[in-house]
Amino acid sequence: MQAELLTKFRTLFMILLLVCMLHCINQEESRNDNRSAYPIQESTNDGIKIIINPDFPRDGIQYYQANDIVILGSEEGPEEGMLILPYDIKIDSQDQIYILDGYDACLRVYDPNGNWIRNIGRAGQGPGEFVYLISFDISRDDNLYLLDLMQKRVSIFNTSGKFISSFKVEGHCDRLELDESRQIYLEQDINVTQKSISGSGLWEKIIYRVDSRGEGYFKYGKFPAEYYVWGPRKTAQGRRSITHLSSEAYTTVWKVRGDGLLYLGYSQDYILTIYNKRGKPLFKFGRDFPQIRHPEYSKDLSHPKFYPAFYYRYMFFDDDNNLWLKQYISQPDTKHVYDIFSPEGIFIRQAVVPESIYLYRRGKVYTIIRLERRVYEAKCYRLEELEN
Repeated sequence: MQAELLTKFRTLFMILLLVCMLHCINQEESRNDNRSAYPIQESTNDGIKIIINPDFPRDGIQYYQANDIVILGSEEGPEEGMLILPYDIKIDSQDQIYILDGYDACLRVYDPNGNWIRNIGRAGQGPGEFVYLISFDISRDDNLYLLDLMQKRVSIFNTSGKFISSFKVEGHCDRLELDESRQIYLEQDINVTQKSISGSGLWEKIIYRVDSRGEGYFKYGKFPAEYYVWGPRKTAQGRRSITHLSSEAYTTVWKVRGDGLLYLGYSQDYILTIYNKRGKPLFKFGRDFPQIRHPEYSKDLSHPKFYPAFYYRYMFFDDDNNLWLKQYISQPDTKHVYDIFSPEGIFIRQAVVPESIYLYRRGKVYTIIRLERRVYEAKCYRLEELEN
C-alpha cells in the first residue's frame, strides 16, 4: 500500500514539474517574441556597430513615487550641516553621504539617517584647502578625490577627513570621476576661438585619464562643448566684450562605468559612443526622438534651433549597470523623465520620477533640491512603483 502511494506521489510530482517547466518555457518564448518584435535598427560604420532604438521603450513607461525619504542639510539641522551652494552628492561603502558645498569649499558628511557628521576641507591654498572646489568622487576603498578648479589640483582624503596627498592636473578641469580601479577621468575645457570684441565660437572638452597619483596620462580625444557668442558693451572702464551662453546650448556629456567603460555623446543628437580603456569605440547606441524647436532661437543669443536631446548633469548607472539619461524638457518643473538603456544599448524602459536624480546606489536614489534662493536640501529615498 505504501509503495503504491509513493508511486502515485512521484507520478503526480513529475506531472506538476512538467507543467511548471512548460509554463516557464512559454513565458520565456513570449518574452523573446516581444523583444524580437521591438524594432531596433542595427548598422555598421567603420567596423563599429550602431544601434538605434525607436522613440518608445521596449518595456513601457513606469511611474514612481518616493518612499522612505531621508532629508539632509535642511535648516532644521545644525548650522554646520546646512546646504548653501551644493553641487553634487555621493555615498561611500558604509552608505555615508557626502555633498559638495561650493559656498564653504567643503564636503558635508551625513550618516544614512541624514544626521550631519563632519565637514571635510576648507577655504585656503594650503594642503587640503580649496579655492574653488568643483567636483569629487569616492574610490572603491573609500578615499575621497576632490578637484579644485582654480588651483588645478586633486586632493585626496580618507573618509574621516584626514588629508593624504595631492597632485596637479593638466589644464582647466571642472569635472572628475573614478572607476573601480582608482583611475581618474577628467574634463579639461579649452577656448578654441581667438576672442575679439565680437564674434562666436565653440569651446572644446578634452577627456583624459590619469592614475591615482596623477601619472600615466591617457587622452581620449577632443569633443565639442558649448557654443557661445560675445559682443561689445560700454562700461565705466570702456568697451568690454560680454559673453552669452545659452542654458540650452549643446555640449558633450559623458559618464564612466565602474569597469572603466566611457559613455560619451553630444546632446544635439541622441546617440552615445562607448569607449574601452584603450580609447577604442566598442559600439554606439541611441534612439529616435522628436525634436522640439526652441521658441527663442537666435544666433545672436546662442540659443540652438532645437532643444537638446538630454541633460548634461543627470546621467548615471543603476545597480544593474543600466544607463539612466534624463530627457530634456522645455518646462523642467512639470515632470522628470529618464530613458533607461541596458548595457547592450537597448531602450528598455522609461521612468517618470518625482525629482531629478543625481545618483543611484544599492536600491536608493539621491538628489539635491533648491527650495528658494540659497536654500537647499538633499534627499535619499527608494523609488516605489505606481500602478499605471
